[in-house]
Amino acid sequence: MASLGLIESKIQGLPTNIRPVVLEIFRAFLKDLRLGHPEDQEPSENFGGHFYEGTTASVANVEFTIAHGFGRKPYLLLPVLPLDVAGAKLVPLKVERVADTKRIFLSSSVTSAPITVLLEG
Repeated sequence: MASLGLIESKIQGLPTNIRPVVLEIFRAFLKDLRLGHPEDQEPSENFGGHFYEGTTASVANVEFTIAHGFGRKPYLLLPVLPLDVAGAKLVPLKVERVADTKRIFLSSSVTSAPITVLLEG
């Protein structure tokens, strides 16, 4: 995302009568970026990501997968700790194989742990 300073400099090239409105829109948008709520199971509100849930394998350091619906390879995973779920925890995750157009491939030293992640792709 571009910084507000860069956007303001580009806005200076617009006709003077619309500059204030465009600037106000960008200032309002850039101050309130949110990832969204994992419980909604919907795409992130202002980022190119989506929340997914999974469970680590029942045996430590064994591959498990999480299906995703991007239709292309995601390139980033952010572990998420939902604060409205008692017992939720962050666990160590390792990429076992490069993600493909349908699944991500992970392992963890922690067994049978429910996890929430934000994938971007």
